[in-house]
Amino acid sequence: VYTQQTFEASLTGDLFDLPAGPIAFAVGASYRVDEILDTPGAITLANNAWGNTGAGITAGDSKTAEVFGELDIPVFKDMPLVESFNISLAGRHTDVSTIAGNGDQTYKVGANWKVNDFLRFRGSYGTSFRAPHLFELYLANQTSFIAQRNIDPCIQWQANLLAGNISQQTADNCQADGVPPAFNGGAITATVVTGGGLGVVEPETSVAKSVSAIMNFNEFLPDDLRFSVAVDYFEIEVNGEIAQLGAANIIGGCYSSTTPFPGDALCNLFERNKDIGVFVDPNAIATVRDSFININSQVNRGIDLTARLGHDLPDDWGSLTLLAQMTWQLEDTVALFAGQEQSVNGEDGEPKWVGDFNLSWDGPDGWSALWGMDVIGQTSDQADFLEANGASCVFSATRERTYCPDLTAPMTFYHSISTTKEFEDWTITLGIANLTDQAPPRMSVQNLGEVSTVGQSPFTSNYDYQGRRGFLSVTKKFN
Repeated sequence: VYTQQTFEASLTGDLFDLPAGPIAFAVGASYRVDEILDTPGAITLANNAWGNTGAGITAGDSKTAEVFGELDIPVFKDMPLVESFNISLAGRHTDVSTIAGNGDQTYKVGANWKVNDFLRFRGSYGTSFRAPHLFELYLANQTSFIAQRNIDPCIQWQANLLAGNISQQTADNCQADGVPPAFNGGAITATVVTGGGLGVVEPETSVAKSVSAIMNFNEFLPDDLRFSVAVDYFEIEVNGEIAQLGAANIIGGCYSSTTPFPGDALCNLFERNKDIGVFVDPNAIATVRDSFININSQVNRGIDLTARLGHDLPDDWGSLTLLAQMTWQLEDTVALFAGQEQSVNGEDGEPKWVGDFNLSWDGPDGWSALWGMDVIGQTSDQADFLEANGASCVFSATRERTYCPDLTAPMTFYHSISTTKEFEDWTITLGIANLTDQAPPRMSVQNLGEVSTVGQSPFTSNYDYQGRRGFLSVTKKFN
């Protein structure tokens, strides 16, 4: 149960006039109280669910106070090559009761330069701040149990290396950890402990930069045509991103790390059994700590292109509009910990290019129609696989051959269509999503953990796993 109480007040208006126009301002303040109360079922709360999870009561609150101010300053107007030039300034102070210190300050500086009716430039530089959510802070310790074979890449590591199921790097780290080559995984499950990060997890911060150019070609075209293009360069860096990595990712990341074992920070988040007993193998993983943590940083940089073409049809048949939106991702790097930066640009779930194309018709008598095409660019984890194995392919002793898994997902297209009829108080839309019943791409599942798969498809949010489906939307307005 989440409970929220908010109060906010703001004041806007003009301060005074400059030669280029009035300075507009906004100031305000807000106060918010958030509370969480999450009570598990009685059996789970009593830790009586044999072989299953146990959990405590998650309860806590936070109080957030903010003050903010904004200015829009017209600097130049009606000058050669400057139809208008404005600067915007914004600042905010945020104080959260769950964060130690005197709060955090964020700001944004922007500029908008309209050269003429054809060309306009804009740019901004800003910072951002996100305090941990209540669940990320107050989650009461939860325990769950997971089979050793689901998380431990060191089980039978010598045989799995010969079979091509693990990399040489993983085998070397398992050996460095003292795990026997024929270790069978032990007879018990590992305990995974998750919990909130109150007092440990710090806020996320970010810096965002953008520069844009907008071109409007209408004055060069016939009256029944409209065409505009916007190009945006963006760069975003998030520091201290709050994340929960997952038990398998923690252990797998430790043993696949190129940092000499146990130098990778992930290796500090789990431990193997220390006591030797009849039923407990000393090499079995005992506990994994998968609580919320701050990862070091993530940087995303790219170019957005938006193009819009409109055409008025003759004889009152309405108008056609073609909208194309594309993103080229130039950089996507993630560092879980300082000094461990890794590029994921172009890999599974992170295509270097995506596009969204819509052709819409706005007709007479409230009729309209839309055809859309979403395009997911090609991704490939082949290079990571080869780097991890230090060779072009992997030799499998059990198969008596060398094989190369296919870890490339081809460009994928999704089509959708819909038609809409608007009445005075009613709107009805009928359509089909994934018109061609496009299935997710397929790749090798024997990939040494480079790509998470469901069936033979990469398990990411980019792809449609539902197939072709119809939808009907009915909206009623009440005056």
